[in-house]
Amino acid sequence: MSESPSKFQEEWGGKWVELSYTESGMNQMDITEYQVVTKLSFRGPKITFTPKSLVRSGHPCSVDAEEYGLPYIRDQPWKWVAIDLNLKLLQDDVYDMDSDTFTKEWKLMRENDYTGFPSMQTVNIKEVDINDYDLAAMMMPAPNCRRFKF
Repeated sequence: MSESPSKFQEEWGGKWVELSYTESGMNQMDITEYQVVTKLSFRGPKITFTPKSLVRSGHPCSVDAEEYGLPYIRDQPWKWVAIDLNLKLLQDDVYDMDSDTFTKEWKLMRENDYTGFPSMQTVNIKEVDINDYDLAAMMMPAPNCRRFKF
């Protein structure tokens, strides 16, 4: 266990990553999964993202999405947007089944206020190769250009 978050920052800082988390509504069908592809930067305790990030969201389960007429996240297109995520780098308890003990790990966390009680939710993170994304298909087409006649 690291006593400071610097190892986490060294591992993930300046890399393209995919962040994912879910938000729950009032019933078990009201779940939305969010995925964000961005480059992370750490400036002290502050976490910043690239000016434009790729984002998509939808229901995490294909069967439920089809049954209830919801968008399934894997079918949703990526969009370029400026994201505003309030993440913190915090230590969280992790259970090790082999040793039957809890250890602390540094994780990205976001505040989740489901049912009116604020709590911190882990944001999953994995490194990605930005070249694996079809960026040309996601770019907005060039605007129509008309010459003005005077």
